[in-house]
Amino acid sequence: YAIAKITGDTRKHIPFLVEALRDKKRVWPGMAAAALAGFGPDAVQAVPLLIEDLQAEHADNRWGAAGALANMGPAAREAVPALNEALKDWDEKVRWYSAWALGEIGPDARRAVPDLVLCLDDPDDDVRGYAVRALVKVGGPGVEQAIPALTARVEDETENDAIREEAQKA
Repeated sequence: YAIAKITGDTRKHIPFLVEALRDKKRVWPGMAAAALAGFGPDAVQAVPLLIEDLQAEHADNRWGAAGALANMGPAAREAVPALNEALKDWDEKVRWYSAWALGEIGPDARRAVPDLVLCLDDPDDDVRGYAVRALVKVGGPGVEQAIPALTARVEDETENDAIREEAQKA
């Protein structure tokens, strides 16, 4: 990734990283996903493989895939159903990276609103925080269903102050 950024020619390096995502024997897919994340939407050809990696055995590969998809923003819109499912992962880091990715995808992630609302009650602060931010970025029709849960976050004096402030802004 660094060599590609220094040389300025990212197009010729992306196919090697996409191939590394396919090679589950020699390369840790999370490393390839992390490198692809730096290319943002230029790495959109990796989206199908990153969607597969959202179901990988190891949590670090799953959250690495979600992080790469987040950096692609709206170009990763085809990953919305898989990211929505990943909001239910047992690993909190996978859940918050998935919420972050859905927020970065923006309005094309509206179908995830009901599950993002459920994330507002997640036991993990990061998941709740990224869910609040995602709801704001997704916006539009349907997001009003989040108002009661956001209000509850604001009124909960035991809630993390940053989350209360984000929920208040929302």
